[in-house]
Amino acid sequence: MKHKIKRVIQKMTAKEIIMAMVEGLRNPTTEINMNTYGTSVKGICYGCAATNTICSIANIKHNELLKVFESNRTQSMNIAFKGENFRFINSFESAIDDLRQGDIDGYNDYAKYLEIATITDIEEKLPVLRNDYTEKKLEVYVRLAEAQ
Repeated sequence: MKHKIKRVIQKMTAKEIIMAMVEGLRNPTTEINMNTYGTSVKGICYGCAATNTICSIANIKHNELLKVFESNRTQSMNIAFKGENFRFINSFESAIDDLRQGDIDGYNDYAKYLEIATITDIEEKLPVLRNDYTEKKLEVYVRLAEAQ
């Protein structure tokens, strides 16, 4: 896989980043488990919102992801994103994790550090997206994206 994910993410608008998270959860590459942060167990690749956001942005398919996560995640991510700064990818995942928890300030702190688009908060309270997230909860994030 030859993705220049850092460059791609840094060029994305806030709306595009939010929608990549939403699309990653609507059409996940992995089995959703918000507590695993991208692991593979007996051929099942588990991931959180952040894992699926990166897969959505990088257009990574499930079979490619299993190869990435079949051993040590940090080592595998470094191999998968050759030439990329793993610290960037790891921090971006943390930003998305803050976002899916409705923490815009936490996301924006990472965004400033990563030099990616910041998000302007909306009046509506953002729901925390857990393993049992619903389309109704995702729609709030769509409204957030549209407000950018």
